[in-house]
Amino acid sequence: MNDNELYDTITGKPIDKSYLEQGLPKQLQINLDAYKAEDQHNTLKMEPLWYNLYAAINEALNDEEISDEAARYLRDKYLFKPAGT
Repeated sequence: MNDNELYDTITGKPIDKSYLEQGLPKQLQINLDAYKAEDQHNTLKMEPLWYNLYAAINEALNDEEISDEAARYLRDKYLFKPAGT
């Protein structure tokens, strides 16, 4: 794989956005870990975890602890991902 396949040619940023999950604020990381650890098919347990994670992302964004790009990435990856993924 060459560098052209690793980086966006317009922004110069890595195509793999997982770096946006590094160094998250403590409360956001706690909520993210709890969300990832739960059985995704148990909707009774997932619903409050979903809302907690959504709120933690918004709080970190409003407090300028994460960027808008990081907030969008986390929401897309964990909260608004297509069913079955």
